[in-house]
Amino acid sequence: MVSKCLIHWLIHIFKVCSNPNGSSLSTRNFPYTRTERPDNGRIKFYTGNIKDLVTQLKSEAGKDIYCDGGAEVVNELLKCDLINELTISVVPILLGNGTRLFKEGRPEQLLEFISAKTFDTGLVQVYYKRKK
Repeated sequence: MVSKCLIHWLIHIFKVCSNPNGSSLSTRNFPYTRTERPDNGRIKFYTGNIKDLVTQLKSEAGKDIYCDGGAEVVNELLKCDLINELTISVVPILLGNGTRLFKEGRPEQLLEFISAKTFDTGLVQVYYKRKK
């Protein structure tokens, strides 16, 4: 499951894995960046094709994949049909212009409303699941 897509430049992809003893969950972190960087423990910086990374992680044992990213990554993952759940965060700031969250060139995808959460700051998060 790829979900939780918020807008900012450094994209993090987390793979939730069971510990070998099965007692708790752990994560591997794959910050997606345009700049080569050395890996650091469970953090592996990734500069390749985002579809290839998500497809690889989906084929591995483990739980969900969590993606926290910007509009370009969201559109690429939607185009490749790799998002099952979506959280859209609405920040109460009008900027005047910017990157469209949903671009043309991807298939139509029906969403089912799950819930909405509001915060004292005015932030609103709306949760959807893909209808198959």
